[in-house]
Amino acid sequence: MTVEAFLSITPMEFFVSIRDREKYDKKLNELIYQPLAETIRMQTMHLFNVAVTKGRISDPRKLMRFPWDEEKEPQTKEQMKQVMKDIAAYYNAKEIVKKNSN
Repeated sequence: MTVEAFLSITPMEFFVSIRDREKYDKKLNELIYQPLAETIRMQTMHLFNVAVTKGRISDPRKLMRFPWDEEKEPQTKEQMKQVMKDIAAYYNAKEIVKKNSN
């Protein structure tokens, strides 16, 4: 982009381009950097397991942690029951609407 082109954009166009760049960087991370990092981690785990006799690693996440490895808390039984009730209520409401429309 030339200096003249940059100086001619509006503030809205500038902020839209920043937002689009952030989306591009996130997609680039997902498509290129993350698979590459996973490959390196797997290779490192295999090399580590070849070199040691005790303490082999079966889960590569134990060797290296990445930001996308963050584990979410499992649902509690109460949360599962609430989700099931919400789904049932949604489908029951749809059935009631269908019956009333006929």
